[in-house]
Amino acid sequence: MPDNVLDIWPQVFSVVVGTLVLLAAALAFAIRHRVRVGAGSSGHRPPEDEGNAETIAPDGYIDSFANVIEEAGGSLPAMGWIIIVSTLIAYVAYMVLFWQPR
Repeated sequence: MPDNVLDIWPQVFSVVVGTLVLLAAALAFAIRHRVRVGAGSSGHRPPEDEGNAETIAPDGYIDSFANVIEEAGGSLPAMGWIIIVSTLIAYVAYMVLFWQPR
């Protein structure tokens, strides 16, 4: 019986490395955007300001518990631009490297 000539270790290695890279990126973003102020310690209105209207900046917020949804503004975050640009570069590189005229 012939041996299996398919070597799956490069694929296994690339999946493991890709998983580690995504995990490291997720941890880096989670640590950067962690909550720095505990709940109830600040950020709540004092009783004398309760009910006053507040000015919402163009970047807005979403408060689903209070049924207040403001439209967010601004451009795409840096990670969004990195994903879009790298996807387009990878697509063009794939087309260039594996082009076979018929």
